[in-house]
Amino acid sequence: MSPPTERILSLQVMEHIGEPLDQAAARKLMATHAGYWVLLGFGGWSVQETKSGEIVGLTGLKSSQGSLDLEVGWIFKPKTWGRGYATEAGAVALSYAFDTVGAKRVFARMASANYSSISVARKLGMHLDSDLSNSSISVYVAVGK
Repeated sequence: MSPPTERILSLQVMEHIGEPLDQAAARKLMATHAGYWVLLGFGGWSVQETKSGEIVGLTGLKSSQGSLDLEVGWIFKPKTWGRGYATEAGAVALSYAFDTVGAKRVFARMASANYSSISVARKLGMHLDSDLSNSSISVYVAVGK
């Protein structure tokens, strides 16, 4: 993995997402997300800190198998946690989903113990969907206008 990707996908970050990716898996994931843009008109964005120019995170949209809804997600370097970047990036992604893509519903899926991401989802106006959630995964949903 490139150094920026390696730092974003650190063990500390991946504890809420899943097993760390090796280089081949990371490249496959990046190719998949690039393909979303070509095929569907949406995908992932890197998030760059304005002041330093450093890539500090990733956010974006993906389609979920078996669903017409889109999924929004965010991953940030631990050193940037608590600065509002995930909320700001998530808001841009939701706006793009509803205003540009025309999505009717967007969901965010996260580990139930990932209180920081749950807080971001709530700040974005998303609501817990208890029918889709369980003890280990929380699913938050936003509905377009």
